[in-house]
Amino acid sequence: NITPDVRATAMSRYMLSEGLVMRALQAEYGVPIKRNVTAGSDDGFDGFFTFGNSTYVIEVKYFKNLSNRMVERGSLLRLSASIKDYGWKDAHIIFAQVFEGSVPAIDSQGLARLINEIETPFSIRRYSLKELEAQFGIGEA
Repeated sequence: NITPDVRATAMSRYMLSEGLVMRALQAEYGVPIKRNVTAGSDDGFDGFFTFGNSTYVIEVKYFKNLSNRMVERGSLLRLSASIKDYGWKDAHIIFAQVFEGSVPAIDSQGLARLINEIETPFSIRRYSLKELEAQFGIGEA
């Protein structure tokens, strides 16, 4: 059973991960990112920004252990369907994965299947939470 303390800790680690990913992407693109955005009846996006003539939708997933391909596939399909429903032509998905430990190797066969299945262009960004914390001066000194 998951205790309330374990659940609260996992949620706080996820919230920290999401915040640090948004900061990293803001620094990379040099634009502000809107957080927790809904554009209609969808479940919403963790982040949203425009850069050039393109719209970017961000989804962040925190993993205490190894990545789960079913989570990736389901999230990417949901986001792609929402983007298609809204008629956004130049949209891209940034699927950010944050790992508690070291970043595992990517499953290239699984990625190839996703690329063939997902209609919207997407990129997968993989981060170590410890490295994000160090980058932004959070955590142990």
